[in-house]
Amino acid sequence: MMPAPAGQAPAAVPAQPPSLQAVNFGINRDIADDPLVGTGYNVTYLRNETPTALVEVQGLDGLTGISLMATDGTNFLGTSMPQNPVAGMMIFDVPLTALPGAGTVGNTSPMIDWVLVDANNTMVPLHQTMHTFYRLFDNPTTGMRMDAVHEATTMAGGQNDGQGVATALRGAIKARVPYNGAQLLCPDPLALLSSAPAGAVCSDFANLHIMLAQTLGLQANAVMFWGGFQHGGHSVWASDAATANTLTNVRATDPANNPGGGQQGWDFTYHAIANIGGTLHDAALNREGYAAEAIHEGLLVFLPELLPTPATPFAATTQSAFSASLAADFALETVGVTRRQHGDQITNADFAANVLNIMPIPPGTQAAHQDPVQLTGGALPPGLVLDPDGTLAGTPTTPGHYAFTVSSSLNTPVTYSLVVS
Repeated sequence: MMPAPAGQAPAAVPAQPPSLQAVNFGINRDIADDPLVGTGYNVTYLRNETPTALVEVQGLDGLTGISLMATDGTNFLGTSMPQNPVAGMMIFDVPLTALPGAGTVGNTSPMIDWVLVDANNTMVPLHQTMHTFYRLFDNPTTGMRMDAVHEATTMAGGQNDGQGVATALRGAIKARVPYNGAQLLCPDPLALLSSAPAGAVCSDFANLHIMLAQTLGLQANAVMFWGGFQHGGHSVWASDAATANTLTNVRATDPANNPGGGQQGWDFTYHAIANIGGTLHDAALNREGYAAEAIHEGLLVFLPELLPTPATPFAATTQSAFSASLAADFALETVGVTRRQHGDQITNADFAANVLNIMPIPPGTQAAHQDPVQLTGGALPPGLVLDPDGTLAGTPTTPGHYAFTVSSSLNTPVTYSLVVS
């Protein structure tokens, strides 16, 4: 700048105009994989909370009694209390009390106009900023993922009660993911929404429903039901010999979700659904609760409980009749549609840890079925036969020391010894 001529005052330097420096939010639940975390772009809060913007503005020298107002260009969103800046700078607290969707689950992405208002109601527009506001039902009950938050709040948009949220999620999942019982269990349920899938099994539907519900702050867990019973902490499946199915006529309330759009339901090995807030939801068939029959409904099943290995071997002599029961007792169970609560997700490990399969139930079995005791290792002495009820009987013909292993569906294999003299 050239110096002013002698006797002339220097030209005044224009004051810095007001400028918006930063926008953050006092209420925000950060999402770990949000690529814009910390920028204030994505704002996640509960449906009954009011997000408050913390807006830094500089260039306020000489101004007093000013407030900061937020609009979406047309509608008022919120305003701060009048403030007196300090050293030309102020951080305004702006509660967005009129942000659309308050009280409901959902999301909105307004372009916000920030406007300074002085004591004379003179308005000075500042910059615009864009934010996406995600409104959850309650505090999440699982770790939040960006894609899960976006999908869940979009699917349940406008709902303000827990079961309304669960039902909206269920319908949206069904609209986007076809059922296909031939598919393998998907390790990441959210992947079903990121592409055009070939379909998903019932466990995928339940897992996805639960993940989205938990993201929105609902209590949720997986539930499995099947045709059979529980015994000794295990889920016992009483299967059809030809198909391995345990359930028949698992039906939707809307026939469009039944096979061929008819009244008859599906035949399944098992079926997985979600327990959300104490209400059962079936996303695969888009219904509340369930309706099904066990293929072997009412069948009595006798379950042998094997003797532990005796301290001394059994003893027999050739050419003399021998008989011993390897079953210490029998438990009696009745086949029906049976339900079991699981954790957050159903994984392949749940089947290995919990499921035992009585298979096959012979065709034509009507009233009762004996789960057979079977020889699974070693060899019996010649002349002896093991009956399905665990009776070892006959007349041994060859001396020797024999070791053999037997088992049944619900027993760990047991090894016995028999000395024939």
